[in-house]
Amino acid sequence: MGASARGVAGINLKRGDEVIAAFPVAPDGELLTVTSAGYLKRTRIDEFSLQGRGGGGIIAHKIEERTGDLVGAAILTPEHAFAAFVTQRGVAKPLALAEVPASGRSTLGARKVDLASSDAVAAVHAVSPVVIAMDSPPPPPGPQPNGRGANAAPPPGKADRGKRREAA
Repeated sequence: MGASARGVAGINLKRGDEVIAAFPVAPDGELLTVTSAGYLKRTRIDEFSLQGRGGGGIIAHKIEERTGDLVGAAILTPEHAFAAFVTQRGVAKPLALAEVPASGRSTLGARKVDLASSDAVAAVHAVSPVVIAMDSPPPPPGPQPNGRGANAAPPPGKADRGKRREAA
C-alpha cells in the first residue's frame, strides 16, 4: 500500500492530547482560545511557528486545574467584532472581542465568560457584525385587524353621520 492510500502524519500527539480545531490562517490574524472554565485570550498568529508533517504542535494556551481543559478556538480577522461562547447547557454568551485580552501563547488568559456553577464552555464562534441594507424604503404597513389600512377612510356612512346631525 502506498503513502497516498495511508495518508500522512499531520501531527504527533502525546498521550492524552487531542486536536480541538484546525483552520486556514492569514499571517495578520489572531487565534482566540477558550477553556471550559471561561478563560480566554487572543494571540497573534505570527507568534506560532510553522510546523511540518508529524510535528509535535505548539502550546496555544497554558492550562491549569482552575482553567479547565482547552475546549475551543477560532481564527479572528479584523472584521470580527464579537465571539459567541456556547455552554454545555446550551446557553449562548456573546462577548465583544475588545474585552478579550491579547496575550502570549503560553499564558492563562483572563476569565471573561460568566458561568453557572455546574456549567462549562463547550464551543466558541467568531461573529462578524451584520449590516442589513435595503435598496428601497420598507413597504407601508399592511391592513389593520379591522381589514382597512392604517390611513384608510372610515366606512361609508360613518363620516356623514356627524354632518347630518349638524344639519338637522
